Amino acid sequence: MATASPRMSAHIPSPTFSPADRQHTVPEVQTLRSTVEEMDCLAQDGFSEIASLARLALARLEAPDGYGNPEDIANVLKSIWGKAADTENSICHAAGQVGCGYTDQDAARRRNAYLAFARGARHG
Repeated sequence: MATASPRMSAHIPSPTFSPADRQHTVPEVQTLRSTVEEMDCLAQDGFSEIASLARLALARLEAPDGYGNPEDIANVLKSIWGKAADTENSICHAAGQVGCGYTDQDAARRRNAYLAFARGARHG
């Protein structure tokens, strides 16, 4: 069975304000702590399921009959894709609920450039 792990990348958002800029109340801290715990739960559940599905797909590819039904692998890959998207959306939603949503500035610039292009293409 394959032992190599996929390349890991981290998104480290830069804070929009320093912690000294705002005093937090106890209920706010409790809400934030609860949200972080929820996000940790979502991440652990989602990513462990994704890892299990990926291990099963790799094991299937290493079996002599693993290529007999490519739809099995396709279904596992679709499940991985769906679980990754659901987990990402759930974590993003939880972070956004407490004002800590991350915005990928590079992706936002690409989206804005595309929208400007699309508007120009429609009008001329």
